[in-house]
Amino acid sequence: MVQNVTPITDDPVAQLHQAMKSLAMGKNDSQRRKVYELMMTADLRIALQPGVEPEEALDDPSKWLITEYLQGMPVFVVFTCADAVEVFSEGAPSTLNLRGFKLFPKLVSVKPASLLINPGFRFGGELYLNELRMLANAAPRYKAMKF
Repeated sequence: MVQNVTPITDDPVAQLHQAMKSLAMGKNDSQRRKVYELMMTADLRIALQPGVEPEEALDDPSKWLITEYLQGMPVFVVFTCADAVEVFSEGAPSTLNLRGFKLFPKLVSVKPASLLINPGFRFGGELYLNELRMLANAAPRYKAMKF
């Protein structure tokens, strides 16, 4: 009998994608925690509004791309890899690279409805405000880590 074995990899992007795939298939708490943990340490690419340079958007979430509004609150977009940026339906936007633990506190400061992850890509998802707040609250524990 052949078992379904997930290959072990040192590539953090591949680990995150595998965890997202596992969560989509199973949706249990340990899989969800793994995705959260990997998102905190991942080098994420937040989509920027057209014409905005990363340097001007670092501390200004108003420069980040808003894809829609839900109940009056913005929905932002983040990518985990260059391939995901390229398949984005609105074209490949400029992005600002931030580790998750640096991104989430800035993001919750503008009270988003949600954060779309890799829309249109084979590994994606969505984090809602309650999850983003939880991640932002956990962020200080990651600041002392070396990457």
